[in-house]
Amino acid sequence: MGVRAIGNSIQYDFYYKRHRVRPSKPLRPTANNLKWAAGDLARIKDKIVRGEFSWWKEFPESGYCQQFEPQSTVREALLEWLISVKRGDLAFSTVYGYEKSVLHKLIPRLGHLRLDELTSEKLHEFTDSLDLAVKTKQETLIPLRHMVRRYKRLGMIREDPFASFQLEEYRPQRTDRKRALEETDVFSGKERLAIREHTQNPIWEFAIWTGLRVSELIALKWSRVDLERKRVEVCEARVLGHEKGPKTGTSVRFVKLLPPAERAIRRQRSVSRWLPGNYVWLNPNTGRRYHDDQTLRKELTRVCQSAGIPRKLPRFTRHTYASLMLGAGESLVWVSKQLGHSNIVITAERYVRFLPDAHENAGMHAVAKWGT
Repeated sequence: MGVRAIGNSIQYDFYYKRHRVRPSKPLRPTANNLKWAAGDLARIKDKIVRGEFSWWKEFPESGYCQQFEPQSTVREALLEWLISVKRGDLAFSTVYGYEKSVLHKLIPRLGHLRLDELTSEKLHEFTDSLDLAVKTKQETLIPLRHMVRRYKRLGMIREDPFASFQLEEYRPQRTDRKRALEETDVFSGKERLAIREHTQNPIWEFAIWTGLRVSELIALKWSRVDLERKRVEVCEARVLGHEKGPKTGTSVRFVKLLPPAERAIRRQRSVSRWLPGNYVWLNPNTGRRYHDDQTLRKELTRVCQSAGIPRKLPRFTRHTYASLMLGAGESLVWVSKQLGHSNIVITAERYVRFLPDAHENAGMHAVAKWGT
């Protein structure tokens, strides 16, 4: 046993799991290469003893790979990766998103492939079949990217299919219903009035006049409400039925209670202030806290139907708040902080259409104050 020249390659001769094996490496059998291969064989034997040896990494061209380490399918590799992720410390909502992508999109279309069959062409075929925006496609591919990176590190994937893969800009086809929802992403004055007249739940008035994210809204507790200072502290969120920290560091903030919001939350005091759990907003059908945003979405759908207005999504209350504040000329910096954005660029880009246009007296305030 040892190493020897075989044609234009060097053959390794050693025992693996009681089997004598003779894999080769495509090295010219020069004196220097044979000397290097002898040292390489010693390293391989040491790895075998320590249980760290991988046929796919050491001899990827050898037929021993399939004999001793049958290659996984994409399905098996993704499920193994998903199990390892669940054991980590990622946020529940992140793991849940990965699991949805793996089980409902990636495995049904790519799961049957062997790892060596996962090519950039297959990735393009997969993404082309998705009627999704580019950003959503990228998010769908995140678990697959992580899995490929892991198995490439283990030597079970020789070529990274993502190395030559690039998504093309794509705008998905929108149904009339989806288009209508996108165009009506704020509550008009008439719609806000109609909602007040068709529900006893003040949560919608409060949401419209504070701009809280839905996850922050349903996680709000009375211990975070300061009616004397007219503000609420936002430092928790509820996503998919789980309490978590806020979306970003700047999401931890104090939000001013404007008069309409203050009136709404004062109305709620008699309903939930002294109940166990300390939650401000309760599901009127159960008298318990909202489990997640889906419960709130169903409630708002019923209210909109009762009020005879187009269907709205709960997150539109946040957009409405931004439109009201910016449309009235409130400071962009102040509005950005109230919304919990990490910087005002996000606020400006997202709500630029609500910023007031310059009027004919624009600039005269500065002249009056600082001009000579």
